Amino acid sequence: MLGGFLNLSGFSSDTVTANNYAIGRAVFYNKLASLGSSLFGGGIYGGASLELATIHTDTPILGSYALITAGSVFLGVDTPIAPLYLAFGLNDESQQAIYLVLGRLPGSLGY
Repeated sequence: MLGGFLNLSGFSSDTVTANNYAIGRAVFYNKLASLGSSLFGGGIYGGASLELATIHTDTPILGSYALITAGSVFLGVDTPIAPLYLAFGLNDESQQAIYLVLGRLPGSLGY
């Protein structure tokens, strides 16, 4: 299943099913500020992603073979539980989404 933040951004999570696919992503992020409070001890991060996927699917809107370009911009903050992300994603299929994600992501950004 594809779709969601950093996994063909712009689509809702797990909304693209594909028999076969290849996906690549480049993610850049940088620490914007350090937080010294006990609640948010790490920092605030800003970043962006570029995602490309070739998929083979029976979904009529995408066709049999499709090349999809997607991307996102996001802010992240360290919390005592896990990283918290607020992101905006879009893709070349005219899909847009806003994400609020708590937890490490697949291929974790590691901050």
